[in-house]
Amino acid sequence: LVVGALSNTLCCLWLELALRTAIYVFGCREEGDDEAEIQLDGNEIVHADFQRREVVWMLPGDTESFSNVYFTHGIFLRDAFRNIQTCRDVLKIWTAEERSPPEVKAPESTIYSREDVKLGENNTLICFGNNFFPPPVKMYWKKNGMEVTEGTSLSQYYPNKDGTFHQFSTLSFTPEEGDIYACTVEHTALNKPQTRFWGRNEMNGSSAGSAVFCGLGLVLGLLGVASGIFLYVKGQQFN
Repeated sequence: LVVGALSNTLCCLWLELALRTAIYVFGCREEGDDEAEIQLDGNEIVHADFQRREVVWMLPGDTESFSNVYFTHGIFLRDAFRNIQTCRDVLKIWTAEERSPPEVKAPESTIYSREDVKLGENNTLICFGNNFFPPPVKMYWKKNGMEVTEGTSLSQYYPNKDGTFHQFSTLSFTPEEGDIYACTVEHTALNKPQTRFWGRNEMNGSSAGSAVFCGLGLVLGLLGVASGIFLYVKGQQFN
C-alpha cells in the first residue's frame, strides 16, 4: 500500500494487488476543478461530478455487475466531498508554509489517428499530452487554421507514478485530401504554445512503405545490372 501527496495538487492512493493496480485519486486546486476518481490498471472506471453531485461511470455497457453498495448508496460521492474538503484544508497549510514553488514540467504532446486513415471515412484524432506538472493544461483543435470545437472531447487528468500527469483530447473528423489539423497545448511550463500537426503525410501513410519497396526494387535492379556486367566481362575474358 503506497500513499503519495503531490504538492499543491492531487493526492493519490495506490493499491497494488497480485496482477491488478487500483488507484483512487482526489484533488483540489487554488484555481480549477476538483477531482475524485478510481482507476483500475490505468483505466478510469468512475469519477465524481461535483457540480451535478452524481457518480459518472466510464465503463462501456452495463455497469450493474461492477457496482456495489459503495457506489449505489452514495458512499463514494460522500467520501469524495469529504476528501475534497480535507484537501482544501491541507492546501491552505501547504500554501502558507511553502517556501519554494514546486518544480514544473512541460507536457510532451503527440497527435495520431485512432484507426487507419481512409479518405472520406469517419475517424478520430487523438492529441495526447504526457509528463506534465502541475495541472491544468489547455488543449484546442484547428482545421486549416480555423479553431474547431464541434466533435471534440477532453479527458480527466490521469496521474503517472512519477507524480506527473497525462491527459488527452479527441476530435471526430472525416479525412479529406488537403485538410490540415492541428492540436495546440498550453501549459505554465511552456514559453509558447506547443502545436502538433496532422495532414498530408499521415493521409498518405502508405507512401513510406512504397518508398521502401521502390528502394528495394532499385537496389535489386542495380544488383542485377552489376551481375550482368560481371558475367559479360568474364565471358569476354574466356572468349
